[in-house]
Amino acid sequence: MNRVCPSCGYNRNSAVSASCQRCGKSFRTSASFGFTMAVLLLVAGTALYCSRNLYKKTSFFRGFGEKATGFSTHLRDRVSGVAARFKKSAPVPARKTDALSPVQNNAVPAVPAAVPHELSGMVLLKGGKFMMGSPANSGESDEHPQHEVRLDPFYIDKNDVTVAEYAACVKAGVCHEAQGQGCFSEGDGFEKYPANCVVWDDASKYCSWKGKALPTEAQWEYAARGGTETTYSFGNDASQLGAYAWYDRNADDKPHPVGTKKPNPYGLYDMHGNVWQWTADWYSYNYHGLDGTNPLRSKKTSRYKVLRGGSAVEDADAARTANRFRQDPQKQDKTTGFRCAAAAR
Repeated sequence: MNRVCPSCGYNRNSAVSASCQRCGKSFRTSASFGFTMAVLLLVAGTALYCSRNLYKKTSFFRGFGEKATGFSTHLRDRVSGVAARFKKSAPVPARKTDALSPVQNNAVPAVPAAVPHELSGMVLLKGGKFMMGSPANSGESDEHPQHEVRLDPFYIDKNDVTVAEYAACVKAGVCHEAQGQGCFSEGDGFEKYPANCVVWDDASKYCSWKGKALPTEAQWEYAARGGTETTYSFGNDASQLGAYAWYDRNADDKPHPVGTKKPNPYGLYDMHGNVWQWTADWYSYNYHGLDGTNPLRSKKTSRYKVLRGGSAVEDADAARTANRFRQDPQKQDKTTGFRCAAAAR
C-alpha cells in the first residue's frame, strides 16, 4: 500500500518502512490505523446494537436479528476499551403486569354506602352482636355451629325488589330480562310482585346499579331475626306463620305482591316466604371459619350461592330464620328473588 509523507510529500511503499525514507518522519501507521479501526468497529457495533430490536420486531428479520446481536456483541468485546467510554445504558422499562379482577382474586367488594336518594324504601339497622345459626340439636347440619357475629350498621330494603323496579334496570341495559314459565313481566299486572327468575349475577348488577349490594348471609339473618333468637321473627309457633308469610299452606304455589303480610320487628316484609332471596355468599356446608366481624364467604367453596327465607311453594320449615338453601347462581327459578343492602355512612 503506497503512502504519501505528510511532511515532505514523498511517495513510498508502507511495507518498506514505518518512516519516510526522505525526511525520516514517522508515519505512526499502526497507531493511526488501530485507532481508525477501533472507531469504525465501535460505530458498526453501535449501529447493529441499536437496530437489534427493530430486526426482532418482524418475523422476517428475527433470525437475522439474532445473528446481528451476536455479531454486535463480538464487536463490542473487541473494542471494549473504547466502547466502555462511549456506551450509555438505556433504562430498563418496568415490567407491565395486569392486575387481577375482584372475581379472579376471589374477592367481593365491601357493601357500598347507599346513595342518599336511594335510601327511601330502606331500613337502617344498628348492627351489633347476634348469634347466627341454630342451637345444637336443632335445625339442619349446615346451620351449625351456632356462632357469634358482629355487624356494622347497614341499610336493607324494606321489601323484595319488585318487577317494576327491576324492569327499569333492564331498560337501562344493565340487567337481563327474566324469561321463562312463571316469570313475572312488567305490563302484565305484576308490577308490585317480587322480581323472580333473576339469576345471581343480574341481582348483583341491579343492586350495584342502585349504589347498593346484595346483603351478606350474616346481614340477611340479622335482619330477618328482627332482634329475636326464636325459630321465626314472631316466635316459635309455626301456626302463626300465615300472618307473616306466603308459603305452601296459603300461597297457591305462586308468589304474591310484596308487603301484603305483616312485617317483622324491624319493619321488613316477606323475610319469611314468598320468594327465596339471594345473598352475596358462596354456600358452604357449615359455618366453620365465619366467626368475627362482618363475615362474608367470598371465596368460592362450592358451585352454589346461598338463598334465604323460603318461598310460596315451600313448607313452614323452609321459612325458619336460620334455614339455608343453596342454588346454582345461573339458575332461573320462579321462586327466587332478592333485596339489596348498603353500608351506613
